[in-house]
Amino acid sequence: MYTELVTVPVEAPIRESRNSPGALVTTGRSGVVGQYAVLFGGPLGAAIAAKGIVNKQVSNNPSAKSQAGSPSPGDLVNDDAGNTDLGDLQYVLFNLVALVYVALWARRRFYPARKAIP
Repeated sequence: MYTELVTVPVEAPIRESRNSPGALVTTGRSGVVGQYAVLFGGPLGAAIAAKGIVNKQVSNNPSAKSQAGSPSPGDLVNDDAGNTDLGDLQYVLFNLVALVYVALWARRRFYPARKAIP
């Protein structure tokens, strides 16, 4: 579901640009592209930085990372010791806010309210 919510708003300007060369320019001027940069750029940058930091720590000290058991939803906000990690919690909350924002925007953009038939 998350993939559909993300791909529909992202693909729409691309599809429109094929039919009308000025559509992508208009989308850029409307600020939509900037909103995507803020909503997706921050979490993506944080994920890449976190992966790099963990890989460096594990390469320096292989015992720095414990072996994981079976995955659970709590793993999204807990560290390896099972304690709630503020950074992970903020990351998950930010992504939930971004997901809701994009879903509501896509709903209004692609499924506008229909007027009642008299």
